[in-house]
Amino acid sequence: MNIVSKLDASLAITRPLWHWLGQVALVILGTHLAADRLDDDLARFLSNLPIAWSDPQIPFDIGAFSALAIEFGVAIWAIRALARTAEVPITGPRDWASRWSVHNLLGPLFWLPVSLAGSWAIAMAIEDALPHGTAAQVAGWVVGGVVAWRLAGTGMVQLVRGAPVPKHRLDGLLWALPLAVVGAYAAGYGLPVWGWL
Repeated sequence: MNIVSKLDASLAITRPLWHWLGQVALVILGTHLAADRLDDDLARFLSNLPIAWSDPQIPFDIGAFSALAIEFGVAIWAIRALARTAEVPITGPRDWASRWSVHNLLGPLFWLPVSLAGSWAIAMAIEDALPHGTAAQVAGWVVGGVVAWRLAGTGMVQLVRGAPVPKHRLDGLLWALPLAVVGAYAAGYGLPVWGWL
């Protein structure tokens, strides 16, 4: 029993790391879901341009590699964004207003739809892994809900409450367009609510 207690204590020390990894993995999953749709749209857009492509596959390759580059960049942004929340936490709205920046505004707005899309992807995976039926749907919704509550919600709160002190108000402007595109695609294609409306 003593060995089990020691093992439990050693794992408890690493809990913040696993929580952080789970938050980042959820955003990466939601970003992948969005990028999977983005590459098709980019390819269609490029193939409709009045360009004489030497090979009709080129627009599709450009679309796929562009979406992959955006996906990789956003994954790096997510890791860095959570790592930057380790500073002194915000105590209230005035404190947040004093730290206002593009990064501190866009971060939570991006995080919510993308991490919820990741939660929905997990819910669908659970449903697909179980025998088809109501029980599989319920299990998927329960697991997706728990993941959204424990990882998506806490990640967004962490970005708001741990907003870093910006060097200037335009901090994060470079990431604004990729985050907005991925966030819009995650909200538009990665959330189940649109079928209900």
